Amino acid sequence: MTDKQIITETRRKHHSFFTPWHLMPFVIMVLLVFVALLYSSGRSYQLQEQRVSLLDSDGFVPEFDGLRDDADILVMYNSEQTESSVRYLDTVTKVLNTIRLEYTTCDVSKDDPRPGKDQLVLFCTPDFEEFDDREFNDFVKWMQTGNIVFFCAPDFTSGFSALYPYMGIEHVADEQLVIDDIYFNDDILPGLEGKTVPDIGLLDVTTLCRLKESCSVSMTEATHNAPLLWDYRTDSSFVTVNNNSLLDSRNVINGIIAHIIAKHRGTHAWPVLNSLMVFIDDFPAPQPEGFDDRLKEQFGYDTQSFFMNVWWPDMKTIAEKNGIVYNGVFIETYNKVKEPPFPRGYASVLLKYYGAELIDSGGEISLHGYNHESLIPEGFPNNDNYAGWSSEENMVLSCEVVRKYAKRLFPEYTFTSYVPPSNYFSEEGLRALKKACPEIRVVSSLYYTDRTDTAYQEEFCEDSDGTINVPRVTSGFDMGPFDRLLTFNTLYEDGVSSHFIHPDDVLDDDRGAALGWAAMKAAFDESFAEVRSGYPMLHGMTATSCGGMVQRAQRASVSVGKETDGDGAYLNIHIDNFYDELWIALYSEEEIDTEGSGDIYRIGDHDYRIRCTAPDVRIALR
Repeated sequence: MTDKQIITETRRKHHSFFTPWHLMPFVIMVLLVFVALLYSSGRSYQLQEQRVSLLDSDGFVPEFDGLRDDADILVMYNSEQTESSVRYLDTVTKVLNTIRLEYTTCDVSKDDPRPGKDQLVLFCTPDFEEFDDREFNDFVKWMQTGNIVFFCAPDFTSGFSALYPYMGIEHVADEQLVIDDIYFNDDILPGLEGKTVPDIGLLDVTTLCRLKESCSVSMTEATHNAPLLWDYRTDSSFVTVNNNSLLDSRNVINGIIAHIIAKHRGTHAWPVLNSLMVFIDDFPAPQPEGFDDRLKEQFGYDTQSFFMNVWWPDMKTIAEKNGIVYNGVFIETYNKVKEPPFPRGYASVLLKYYGAELIDSGGEISLHGYNHESLIPEGFPNNDNYAGWSSEENMVLSCEVVRKYAKRLFPEYTFTSYVPPSNYFSEEGLRALKKACPEIRVVSSLYYTDRTDTAYQEEFCEDSDGTINVPRVTSGFDMGPFDRLLTFNTLYEDGVSSHFIHPDDVLDDDRGAALGWAAMKAAFDESFAEVRSGYPMLHGMTATSCGGMVQRAQRASVSVGKETDGDGAYLNIHIDNFYDELWIALYSEEEIDTEGSGDIYRIGDHDYRIRCTAPDVRIALR
């Protein structure tokens, strides 16, 4: 056979192998996309009522400030230790305000550090270097009958040896240990009892100790079984020791702090949000065209078709399974224009399709911006090299452009929330946003930031100008160890899980894409299954609905009293400034009778979540 004949035969075999049927998957894919886009181009959407409405700003109540001269909680700190004690004071008093407890402070570098007989002392300095001999001896005597929490890792070389018998310590080693894994022995964080959380990236340390058998250890370093947090009780004293450096990072262990303080109170209640939120950043937004090699190999789709035919259906399945309603974050374009004129965005059909899907499912569309340029002035320090805007007026114009564009796609929809691009925001940006979009009342940036970061950090609160802060706490399809720790701490303190992801995480190896969509999807689902397991009562909410819960919680005050009559014993809960619904956290060492009540949920040995639909609630004790 000649070379020409061989080539001809090879071509014949190739053509006989490749038939029109091989085009069918591609044809079906194109038809699916075409039908979806055709459907969305003229698609209507059904407006959904928010689960919780926003309240008028006329009823604004400032955040609780518990600083009182005569309070029965004393926070001791050292103002000269700005990198440790002052930071601990900031975190501990923030938690006290959140759980609505009054406190007074003592700066041991200036004041006489003498606790009152019945005061709960929160010790937020690692040493006794400011104490003279009399003050130290008085403190040692008080320890024998006191109620105290050592919130910072003690410097065991600075006089603490005299306190060992009253701290439950038998021996302290002359070495510190870097914490690899944290094991939760009990329900100090409901939902994590019996589980191990790696301490990846935090580089926390602990001092090796041997404790008395009567100590109750809540947390240990898992690899070496080193005690990180323990209680020591006698007939006359109650001491808790936090033997780790976790408190160095603000907002990381706030739930643990809240639980410790509630335990020392015996019975305590405070308002919580009972909200589960998931934000999808840059969605709806223009999607990348073309192919991603990995997705093409796995699914046979181009990028936009993958999002429509695989990613979004999977996301909806996860939402339905875990009681989630998504908060989409709308962006018009990815250009970098910061001076008028602002070119119109494109791909409006895709944006309208996904936006209508969000609205129909009870989710929310938040505005994210005309483009992805943070609303910050020129020269504003940031880690993403944003140049900033030359004028506040240009910020206003860009916000007006995206508002008009979004209203053209969704004319009947009111945009009430905003997420700042890359979490950078400024006073000028907030003024511009409110001027261009006066209906926006909720801003969602970050709850946790590194102390050196200039990102916009928020607490769950309402400001006097009417802005309601509903921050996002954690991120990523795979909730890593640090995010798990943040999640369950925030759930205990604030009663909220607030998470965000980006659709293009599936295109970025550093954000999980190397594992493949199947693994990312499974990790995402498992994260919320764990949250639901610990807190089954959480309501899936949008940013605006959670904003309404923030208002109700901030304006309410809760008191608890015990009553005994011929029928038994009861806890009477009273709520001032009650509107229509409020969730509260209750810690009670009295046994609560939860039978027959659909509004009381037990989440730990002594911890409960209670839905209140009236300002007075009576709870039976066993």
